[in-house]
Amino acid sequence: EPPRFGVPNRRQAGFLGAPSAEKGTDVLMDAPELLPDDVVVTLAGPLEGLSDKVGYDRARLDAFMQQGRIRSLGFLEEADIPDFYASLDVFVLPSINSFEAFGIVQIEAISAGTPVVASDLPGVRTIVQRTGFGEIAPRSDGLGLARAIERALTTTYDENHARRVLDAEYLPPVPERAYLRLFRELSSDVATTS
Repeated sequence: EPPRFGVPNRRQAGFLGAPSAEKGTDVLMDAPELLPDDVVVTLAGPLEGLSDKVGYDRARLDAFMQQGRIRSLGFLEEADIPDFYASLDVFVLPSINSFEAFGIVQIEAISAGTPVVASDLPGVRTIVQRTGFGEIAPRSDGLGLARAIERALTTTYDENHARRVLDAEYLPPVPERAYLRLFRELSSDVATTS
């Protein structure tokens, strides 16, 4: 059975989260006109009620939605998110904020077998670099983002290698064990200096 958020005869580049300037929503909106006509950008997350000042060009987003180049699924329940990732041909994390440290959404997308295009920011780019499962796009560069999306749409990645890296470095119980180890080390240091 095909993923239920698929679009017949279209390839999808998807984004999950609340659109904002920091998340690179305006940069992502530079991409639809630069991508092949069969590519639609799919947003999952609330578009309304975020704040009075949305921090991105909402009129431009609405125009792309009317043209069918961007579509919005709105807020997704937790149970729908795996199906969202599985419906995509590529997941896009176009953040421009250097305080974006990681992006767990990348782990979720790669776990679903969906390659990722991530901004060239410390932390954000690390998951794609370590797994080799996607592309790095220049920060705040719509053309560069569109080119990285096109590369990701036409490249075959080693899913088995990516899965091994996820299992070894990012998926439970690895992060929890690393946190506990660090906590014990710090606790031990405090105890010995007291």
